[in-house]
Amino acid sequence: MLKAILKSKRVWLLAVICITVAATVGVKHTTGASADPSTEAVFEPFANYVAPTGPEISLDAVRQRALQEVKEAQDEDPISVSVSTGSLQAALEVMHPQSMPTSAEETASTGGEALLASTVYLVEMRGDFTLTNARVPPGQSSPHGSVLELLLDAHTGELEGRFVGPEAQAPLQNLGPVAQLGS
Repeated sequence: MLKAILKSKRVWLLAVICITVAATVGVKHTTGASADPSTEAVFEPFANYVAPTGPEISLDAVRQRALQEVKEAQDEDPISVSVSTGSLQAALEVMHPQSMPTSAEETASTGGEALLASTVYLVEMRGDFTLTNARVPPGQSSPHGSVLELLLDAHTGELEGRFVGPEAQAPLQNLGPVAQLGS
């Protein structure tokens, strides 16, 4: 079953940088000491990334944004809506700990560090959700579950990622204090 559906440009770009860094490290190890570091091309996909600034959106705005996504997930009245806030890196570690870079070298770019340090809301809702607008392989059914998690940029409210499944990937309190936003 396809559990995680991420459509965020930031999350996909993070994956690209991790793969690029891993490939670069692999090439460095393959070429050994004979490689001339002064001729190496440096690829930094996040070099120009600037994290959103300004005030964070209110918890009421987070709730409204979450309820917009709930309608698209075929459940207009979730049982509960909870939220926690933290950095993108901390939220991704909560949601997908196995996919995070394991060394400082893998996130060494300035833009990558800024991206991972940006503030996000992790929203968890309980109900009966079906992501009919998710991209799935031909013949596969739409992802379905009783938990819908959303990753929202704390400054813009932009949807950075989403997950639907039978249970939460990790407790929200692993990210930080949890606020109940009702249902």
